Amino acid sequence: TVDAGLDTVICSGDTLDLLAVGTGMGLSYLWSPASSLSDNTIEGPMASPDDTTKYFVTVTDDNGCTAVDSVTVNVFPDGIAQIDRLFDSKFLGDTIGFLLPTLTGGGGSITSVLWSGPNLDDVTSFQPFIISENDLGLVMYSLTITDNNNCTFDTTRQVFVMQSPPPPP
Repeated sequence: TVDAGLDTVICSGDTLDLLAVGTGMGLSYLWSPASSLSDNTIEGPMASPDDTTKYFVTVTDDNGCTAVDSVTVNVFPDGIAQIDRLFDSKFLGDTIGFLLPTLTGGGGSITSVLWSGPNLDDVTSFQPFIISENDLGLVMYSLTITDNNNCTFDTTRQVFVMQSPPPPP
């Protein structure tokens, strides 16, 4: 007999270890389809399917007896994370408003965010303020979005920070 394990779910781009548990002596393994497996002739190959895939494993013992089982790896679709803003430039020292995370595609809705970049008032806020104090030039902001399927999506956005104009004479 052989057990290929329980059906499972992964996020697009993720990998997981499959494991066939067989009984008998001198077992050999053959997984199919092989195209998204690290090695289709071992007990526990690494799978990296692009789409939902049903894997079959055939186990043969040293007497030539065979057993077959399958496991389905469901793949949540890929999404696109974006940072929306009204302006792509600002003056040094200005508070210019919100960054807004969006997620299109994918299989879920946004449950949390994590920002990185200078002068953000709250890196876990869905809409943090950018407050520039000392940065000039292109400033990069990065965002990791986690959805309700625990899949993560990353993106970046540049904002140009320029010196405040001199006061009028």
